[in-house]
Amino acid sequence: MQIEISSLLHRKKAGKGSFDASVDKQPFLKSDTVLFQQGVTDFFIIGMADNNENLVGFSVPVSLEGSGPHVVKYYTGTLEWQVTIEGVVHAVEAGSVTVTFKNDRNSVEGAVDFLLPGGRKVSGTFDIAKG
Repeated sequence: MQIEISSLLHRKKAGKGSFDASVDKQPFLKSDTVLFQQGVTDFFIIGMADNNENLVGFSVPVSLEGSGPHVVKYYTGTLEWQVTIEGVVHAVEAGSVTVTFKNDRNSVEGAVDFLLPGGRKVSGTFDIAKG
């Protein structure tokens, strides 16, 4: 069963930090709300701005060992990997995320490299602490 990003944002306490992203080298996300939370099998990482108009969300397995950096290729986890640009939701088709855990897994930093339908490329960086 996959979790919806909107339900996570309503149920969980926002974190602290930043998440910035570009699509085809054009900036679209400079986050004002971030989330880093642990679920049963996955960590959820989300950055959003402009009242959900622009958003990047994905999950990585809790089973990753050590601090990293870990390169996680696109997979179907508890949270669907997605990107929202100007209110239009795009499912990620392929790509990876690099994560490094900090402070006993209470914070995370890294980078995303996603491929969207139509060949659009999303890249970005994040540094988020749990709320």
